[in-house]
Amino acid sequence: MQPKPGWRAKGYWLAASRAGSLFFRLIAPAADRLVFRLSGGRQTAVSLIAGLPSLVLTVRGTRSGKPRTVTLLGIPDQGRFIVIGSNFGQEHNPAWYYNLRAQGDVTVTLDGKTAAYRARQVFGSEHRQCWEKAVKIYRGYEAYKERARRPIPIFVLEPQE
Repeated sequence: MQPKPGWRAKGYWLAASRAGSLFFRLIAPAADRLVFRLSGGRQTAVSLIAGLPSLVLTVRGTRSGKPRTVTLLGIPDQGRFIVIGSNFGQEHNPAWYYNLRAQGDVTVTLDGKTAAYRARQVFGSEHRQCWEKAVKIYRGYEAYKERARRPIPIFVLEPQE
């Protein structure tokens, strides 16, 4: 999936650049919360600006026990979602990675609906398959991987019954 011509395409490519990554890392969390609230949970700033599929994930903090909420690109995959721990190409894993790895049970809000999911980290051939699917949606992951110089963790979020 590549962006359509126009202003969303510019947002898409900006997000993958080094400067854009810094901008989005610093500004996106507050912008996502605002757009999410104003849209009734149907959209985030990232989905609005770049047209990328995003979801709002809530996981219990490992140390604090408090709910921690983060907006992530959520790659749709046959009723489940793939999330990538690229951390915008930084050399360390994102904070949510540690909570997700330790807790596993999460809630996902998408299109104004919230549901329970179970997260599991993937490895080996499943990791490669998920990476390929993610890069088809957002090529910026390749730039993040190059800058990060670390293995990029991937989780699959599966709906709980």
